[in-house]
Amino acid sequence: MSSSHCLILAAGASSRFGSPKALAPWGNGTLLAQALETANEVSGQNRTVVLGGHEQAIRRELAKLHFSNDGIAVNSEWEKGIGTSIGTGANHIHAHAPSTSFDKNKGVVLLWFVDQPLVTPEHLKALGSLAIENQKCVFTEHDGAMGPPVAIPTAFLKKAMALSAERGLKSVLEKHEMMTLENEDAFADADTPETLAILRDRAMFLFGRDS
Repeated sequence: MSSSHCLILAAGASSRFGSPKALAPWGNGTLLAQALETANEVSGQNRTVVLGGHEQAIRRELAKLHFSNDGIAVNSEWEKGIGTSIGTGANHIHAHAPSTSFDKNKGVVLLWFVDQPLVTPEHLKALGSLAIENQKCVFTEHDGAMGPPVAIPTAFLKKAMALSAERGLKSVLEKHEMMTLENEDAFADADTPETLAILRDRAMFLFGRDS
């Protein structure tokens, strides 16, 4: 999608995981490498990664992956909650990509967590198409819950930029500004090594590999 920009959140402490989740093995690389590969298939080089906890270790991995420093946004307040990371990423995109590098009324930011390895380019493109067509933020839904991956039309970027502390994107949107797309696999995240192992097994079933 030439009118899209991918925003990958990798700023958490990974306290339940026990080590930086972004650097956890996945396929022939890491969860971070998997997320960047997915982003590249959707948005090319229009990719931003938000760092916070474990910043230096993840920076070293990004350097190995030849990821440009221009695509790195550092959240100095990452310990205050997810809203600060979304706000940091949205502000970075706005500042470094004038008009977000795509038409204001046709562009979309695609946001997800680095520990959601079953997110596919197809799902992101479907989210983005719905968001642009309906001019609503489109969240992924499963079992009555909704969250990332989410597509944010450019018109809503300022709301994302204003987020802080633990307030997520849903907290600043009206009901009529949101819709959902069901996808159990894309919704799943790896909070612990045990859940990551489950997702590897699921990836083998879906794709014949864990990446």
